[in-house]
Amino acid sequence: MGNPPLPPRAPMKTVMAALVNAINRQGLYMREQNMQLQAVEESRITRASTSRYLRRGSLFSPPRRWDHSLSRTKSLRPRDHRSNYRSPSPRR
Repeated sequence: MGNPPLPPRAPMKTVMAALVNAINRQGLYMREQNMQLQAVEESRITRASTSRYLRRGSLFSPPRRWDHSLSRTKSLRPRDHRSNYRSPSPRR
């Protein structure tokens, strides 16, 4: 991270100061990363809340097509109602 190396046999005060500086830089870096992640998360929530598809699903699920729900309701109906209900065919 651009730290100059400590000279061999550096005094304890110098070593401790270098450690404190490194820890502070890491903390600053982590705070910056956290702020960026929060900004991305907030932008996703804002975009999703204004979406017309959100009312039907979760924030991150893709929008459903209308015919998907229609075909599902058709598949739940009993299928044998057509086979038991035949119209009489004309006799020849």
